[in-house]
Amino acid sequence: MTAEEPSLWAPLSAKIGIASGTADAAALQDAENLLLPQPLSGVFDEAFDIYKRHFVTLASIVAIIFLPLQTLLYALANLWLRPLAAHVSDNDTLGWTALIFGRMFVGGPEYALPGVLTILTLIVVSAPLTVALSDIYVGKPPLLRDCYRRAMPRVPRLILAWVLGLFAFFALSSVAAIVYLMVLGTFATVYTFSHGPAPEIVIGIVTYLGMPLPYILGMSIIAYSFSFTTPLIVLENASVGAVPTRNAQLVGRKRFLRCWAACTFLPVLVLGLQAIILGSSGSALGALHLPPLLNFMLETSLSAVLVFFLMPYMMIFLTALYYDYRVRREGFDVRVLSADMPLPPMFGAEQPPAPLPSTNNAGSASEASFPPSPSAVFGQSTSAIPYNTSAGSAGAQASRPSYSLPAPTPAPPAAAPVWNVPPAPSLAQTPADVSGPDEMDGR
Repeated sequence: MTAEEPSLWAPLSAKIGIASGTADAAALQDAENLLLPQPLSGVFDEAFDIYKRHFVTLASIVAIIFLPLQTLLYALANLWLRPLAAHVSDNDTLGWTALIFGRMFVGGPEYALPGVLTILTLIVVSAPLTVALSDIYVGKPPLLRDCYRRAMPRVPRLILAWVLGLFAFFALSSVAAIVYLMVLGTFATVYTFSHGPAPEIVIGIVTYLGMPLPYILGMSIIAYSFSFTTPLIVLENASVGAVPTRNAQLVGRKRFLRCWAACTFLPVLVLGLQAIILGSSGSALGALHLPPLLNFMLETSLSAVLVFFLMPYMMIFLTALYYDYRVRREGFDVRVLSADMPLPPMFGAEQPPAPLPSTNNAGSASEASFPPSPSAVFGQSTSAIPYNTSAGSAGAQASRPSYSLPAPTPAPPAAAPVWNVPPAPSLAQTPADVSGPDEMDGR
C-alpha cells in the first residue's frame, strides 16, 4: 500500500477524497458512527439523536401532510362528533352509526387516540421519512423534494402491505381474545361448581390482567413479519408478498424477542405520553375559563404540535432498528464502507494485448517470439525467446544441404483476462439469502 492510498480503517471521507472539516465529511462520519451494532436502548437513543440533529428536514417532511390533517381531525372531533355524542338518543340508530364510524375514522385526537385517517397518514408520511433516514445513514444530506419524489411511487404498495399486516394483527388478536374468554369461562364454571360463586374482585383482577393479552400476541406477528414493512418496500423495493419472508429473515429467531419488545412497548410509551400531556393541558385550559373559540384554538394547536413531534419518532426508531438488524445479519456496515474503496491495480482497466511478433522481408523470423507469457499479460516485461535459424559452424554447413526454413506462423496473442469485479452493492437491494436459513445457524 502506498502512502497516497487510504488505509482500510481510514474514515470513509478520506477513502473517497472528501476534505475533512466539510459538511459532506461530517455527514459521512455520522454515517460511520450510525452503522454499528447497538443494544435496544442504544437504538432508542440513536433514533432520538437523529431526530434532534436533522429536525428541520424530518419535521418538514412530516408537516407537509400531517399538520393540516391533524387540524382537520381535531375540528371534526370538536365540531361534529362531540355535539353528536351529547345529543344522540338511545333509539337513534342513524346517529349511533354515524358516531361509531366517525370515531373509527377520526379517532379521538383530544385523547391521543389515532383513527383510520391518522394511521393512513402515518403510513404515507413514513415513505419519504424512510428515504431521508436512509440518506442520513449513508452520509448523504436528505432533500425534501427528492425524498417525496423517490418515495411516492411506492406508497400504494406500502398501504396495501400495511393493510395486510393490520389485518393479520386484528385476526390474531381476535382469536387470542376468544380463546382467553373461553378459558376464563371454563375456569369460572368449574370454580362455581366446586367452591361456589367466585368473588367479584377476583373476577375483575383476572379480567383486567388478561386484557393486554390479545394486543401482546397480535404484536408478535407484526414484529416477526411486518415490523420493517416500510424500509423493505421503500428501500429494497420488495413486493407485498415478499415482505413477510424478508422481514422474518432479518428478525430471525434469536433476536425475535428484541424486536417484539420494541414493537409492543414503543406505541404504548408514545401514546401514553401524548395522553398524559393532552389530559394535563386540557385540565389547565379548563381551569382558565377561556372563551370557547380561544380554548378550541389552543387545544387544537397543542394537540397537532404534540402529535407532530411524537408520532414520527416511531418511524425513525423502526428505520434505525431495520439498519441495526441489517448490520447484525448481513454486515451492511462493511458493504457500505467498502462500496467506494479503490480497487487494487490488477483489478483496474484491461491491459492491452502483447504486440504481434515482427518478421523481416526475407521471410525468416528474426525476432519472432512465443505467445505472451502471463507476466506479459499483467504488464511485466519478459525476454523474447528467438528461433535460431543460423548454422552452427562452417563445417556443418558444408556437410549438410542448404535449405531455407519457412517463417513460423506466430500463434495468436492470448487475450488479457477480464476480471469481472462485482459492482458495489446497491443500498436499495439485498442478497437473496446472505445469512442462510435459521435452521442452520440458529439465528
